[in-house]
Amino acid sequence: MMPDIQTRDELTMSTESENTGVKPKGLLSNFARLAAVVVFLGLLAVVASIVDIGNNLASIHAVFAWLFYLGLGAGVFWFGIRPLMAIIRRQTQDWTPLLNPDRKPDAEWLQKKSGILLKNAVLSDEERRKLEYHVTFRKDLETCLRELINRKADAMDDIIMTKARMAFLAVAVSQNGPMDALLILSINIAMVKKVVDELGIRPSITDLGRIYFLVAIGAVVIDQFEDLEFGEAIPAMGSMVGKSVVQGMGAALLTLRAGYLAKAYLMKGTDESHRGEARKWARLKLRNVVMTGMGELPRGIARKFESFIPNIDFARLMRMPGTPPTTPNS
Repeated sequence: MMPDIQTRDELTMSTESENTGVKPKGLLSNFARLAAVVVFLGLLAVVASIVDIGNNLASIHAVFAWLFYLGLGAGVFWFGIRPLMAIIRRQTQDWTPLLNPDRKPDAEWLQKKSGILLKNAVLSDEERRKLEYHVTFRKDLETCLRELINRKADAMDDIIMTKARMAFLAVAVSQNGPMDALLILSINIAMVKKVVDELGIRPSITDLGRIYFLVAIGAVVIDQFEDLEFGEAIPAMGSMVGKSVVQGMGAALLTLRAGYLAKAYLMKGTDESHRGEARKWARLKLRNVVMTGMGELPRGIARKFESFIPNIDFARLMRMPGTPPTTPNS
């Protein structure tokens, strides 16, 4: 029997994978297919749950079922399709010449980007007047744009934190898996739209697909989490309160990651390193989101959640690879 023969390319890929830890493209494509199947099956489960609710309402009276479907359809359009279309209508722009200190953008480039901001971005009256002044007199326009972009980056951070806190509260309080999935999808779509509106531009369609694919996978996982039985292995997580807190934290972590990924794509363009950076920022900010979110809950519910929070090792959760085990301040 003849032994299997590896081609030079296969041997090279195998050697590089062993030496560098980089996964071969075949493994990545297989993972993408598997993730797509998981998302599809999860969406089918959500649809099945919605149909089940409709059938239960129809058993009472057909009018209730029709009102439910009409309300759901209106919600999907208003909170899903409408903001998605608004995002897609935006243009894609490259801001790296302005953000890179080693590059010097020319006057024509600065004028063009300023015009896009004045036309599409969310600007306060003061920001608009200041930018129009620098555009008209062509004086220190580069400095003005850098300062404006930095303020917009801070505004994006505030949006991401607010939406992550909303996702934590909504999913932690909700006790319905399909509803959790719909809440996560709608909150993340709205978050990306608000982040996009800050600069008036959008990531590429491919990058948007990556963001929403990440959100869809996370929503499916969180939807199915309540069906898991932890038993005596992890008693705290087996309780209803424990599952609610963990589901809420998962929704917040997912929203933070999607938000920082969208911000990175807008500010720096397409780059594979953005996913790792977004994951690190999400882990760093999760504690802040959970703690501030707890303060917005009714005291009775907050007290129940607080009984579970001490069991969570935030220091380990938020530790970045290659860093000592210290607890961040935020």
